[in-house]
Amino acid sequence: MKYKRKVAHTRQQIMDSFLNNLSKYDFETITVDAIVKPIFLNRSTFYRYFDDKYDLLNQLEQQILQAINQQLNHRSVMSNNDLIDQIALFCQSHAATLKIMLGSHGPSSFEHKLKTQMWQHFKTSVPQKEKNNLELKLLGSLSITMVIHVLKESLLEHDNLDVKSSMTLLYSVVDRGIYKTVENSQFQNSQGTNFFIKTKRVW
Repeated sequence: MKYKRKVAHTRQQIMDSFLNNLSKYDFETITVDAIVKPIFLNRSTFYRYFDDKYDLLNQLEQQILQAINQQLNHRSVMSNNDLIDQIALFCQSHAATLKIMLGSHGPSSFEHKLKTQMWQHFKTSVPQKEKNNLELKLLGSLSITMVIHVLKESLLEHDNLDVKSSMTLLYSVVDRGIYKTVENSQFQNSQGTNFFIKTKRVW
């Protein structure tokens, strides 16, 4: 048991050091030495856990995607509000990692895999007879692209835009249109302040 905890701890140390590097440098420029030296490990220890930095990146991406999948699949049917709550909860608990992975130095592979996973989740909610509907596929792809953009804006660009408010705003635009959404005075953040006043109409 103690050995397993040590293995898990060392593996997480390596991932954390990698993320710290990725917050400052592009993936292509990061070396194994740059990952292990700050945590006082050697290269041989790194290679006991990962084949190379590409394997490390892939395992980190899969760890995040599995966590998202578990968050979204904890119930079989979700309303829009349920989905917003679950996405917001996940982003809140993984904000630091997501900011790095979706940030300027983050790998493009992660955003692509995130879109793919969200698409798989979207397909599970589509009736079997509609799975080949081209219009539905197009709308699904557009919706996922908008959700990813909203997540990036909330996490990276605007400190006063929390994910839940941003996702609620997105769903309102889809359901009601832009102008009706702007006119809707019921958009409030968690402090009870009018959403559009708080954000100074950044949208």
